[in-house]
Amino acid sequence: MDPTAEMPIHIMPHHLELTPALITRVKEKVGPLIRIGGDAVRADVVLRLHHDKVKGRKYTASARLKLPGRDVHASATEANLYKAISSLESRLARRLRKRKTRMENRIEAGRP
Repeated sequence: MDPTAEMPIHIMPHHLELTPALITRVKEKVGPLIRIGGDAVRADVVLRLHHDKVKGRKYTASARLKLPGRDVHASATEANLYKAISSLESRLARRLRKRKTRMENRIEAGRP
């Protein structure tokens, strides 16, 4: 896959309004992950607002990267939605690097 190509990103909001700033933020954070997982087909991102009487407002950002074979999932919950998106990006990157290392080790060992 071309490293300069854009991965399609589907963003679904739950209990919050999807603003252009949120769309930009998600695309800035999740889009470059195609460099790590070069075979990524698409990304599904869900942004949620949780109301809790005791803890207040919490935001959750979760994503599924569609890949050949097993998909990569991650989720992050923070008091700030932008922090949740940043945490999600770092978790996805870590899981993609782990997947890439496993694939390289399998190739070196001669396993399919």
